[in-house]
Amino acid sequence: MGEAIDLKELDALANAPLTVTVGGRMVPVTPVRVAELPAMLRACEPIFSQLAGGDVAAALLHNPDAAISAIAVGARLARADIDALALDELIELGGAVMQVNADFFARRLAPAFVAASERVTKALGGSTPWPNLSGQDSPPPM
Repeated sequence: MGEAIDLKELDALANAPLTVTVGGRMVPVTPVRVAELPAMLRACEPIFSQLAGGDVAAALLHNPDAAISAIAVGARLARADIDALALDELIELGGAVMQVNADFFARRLAPAFVAASERVTKALGGSTPWPNLSGQDSPPPM
């Protein structure tokens, strides 16, 4: 048998920054933090459908200002630094921001949300927060 897998080491590797060289410098891209989430969501709102398809170029074509702002937030760079990039560098950096954050949302945020929802349901004695809804319905709009 081979060596045992060290899950902490594996998790550290999975959470290592994705480093992209743009504008003559190395930019480590990591998942957005809670403090950055409002700015990221504001920037992404006009381009969610393009981003959901994983297409940075389509997001840039649909709403360049929103896409560039989202990349700036996700890369933790000033907008002026992003504005100075060549287009191919912008797309490469945008792809890295999407890759790192898609992984973050799928592996971290979604499971945490499900776990929190299950705790709330359990705390309510097994009932859903919306007792008048059948299992087929969705929660009321916010």
